[in-house]
Amino acid sequence: MLSKQTADTFGIKCDAPKDACQNVTIKAPRTHDERPVIVMIHGMWSQPVVWHPFKTFFESKGFRVLTPQLRHHHCLHHEEPDAELGQTSIRHYVDDILAMVRGLKHPPILMGHSMGALIAQLVSARTPVRASVLLASAPIAGTARVFSLDSWLILGRQVVHPFSWRKPRKPTYRAMRYGLFNELSERNSRQMYDQIVWESGRAIWEVCFHMYDPHRSVHIYPSEINTPQLFLTGTHDRLTPPYIGKCTAQHFGNTAAFEAIDGRAHWLISEPGWEDVAAKSLDFIQWQLDQQAERQAR
Repeated sequence: MLSKQTADTFGIKCDAPKDACQNVTIKAPRTHDERPVIVMIHGMWSQPVVWHPFKTFFESKGFRVLTPQLRHHHCLHHEEPDAELGQTSIRHYVDDILAMVRGLKHPPILMGHSMGALIAQLVSARTPVRASVLLASAPIAGTARVFSLDSWLILGRQVVHPFSWRKPRKPTYRAMRYGLFNELSERNSRQMYDQIVWESGRAIWEVCFHMYDPHRSVHIYPSEINTPQLFLTGTHDRLTPPYIGKCTAQHFGNTAAFEAIDGRAHWLISEPGWEDVAAKSLDFIQWQLDQQAERQAR
């Protein structure tokens, strides 16, 4: 269950953020299904399939779960990447998720992993959502340093090549095994690596070198999000260590809470112990839905 401190934190503000108009690229399915909707957003080098354990878990609890695929994320790492991927911005990913969310009958709950958690925050800053769960979140601008020694070992090859911000990029197995799959078995690591896709070099640069981005793609002011957020990061995470989630939660003040998950690493969504992470996420979501229902009944 959530700690009293977390519950106290999230009993304060739940107002919806401001709305804005965007082009539609991902369409939400039209349905009369009235179950609460969770939109799960995958991260770098990933596809929706990585959410399978969480999707199955939350559907069994009565939620409707949508797992959109980010733009141009259909080419596996051993295939030729989409020609437009290299210069695709995080802003494009955000626009696509925004279009999907705004096509829903009611504001959804957002859940994001790694870069997907960053995208979830950027979406929350621009359209109403009910709550967000941010797993191993990549940093927004100005909240925490991006590069540590470990992150350089993982991301260094992605950013040092000439004009890497214009090209699709893919990680080596060695980097993924060290930094993202370090709590998976060798067999499971190989299986996960087989599902890896190409990523946008531009998106990687926008996260790692946001200070040079004239579009301020990953900047969020604290006042732009006033719906509840829960940040969860594993203590063994080498790519987005706990201080990133903690600093980001502090950036948003009393609308956000952070918890470090002992013994877990970056791949919280399916590494051993993922059920505990899913249960913590469920506790938070259910608590928020109950609080919102009580306010509406007054």
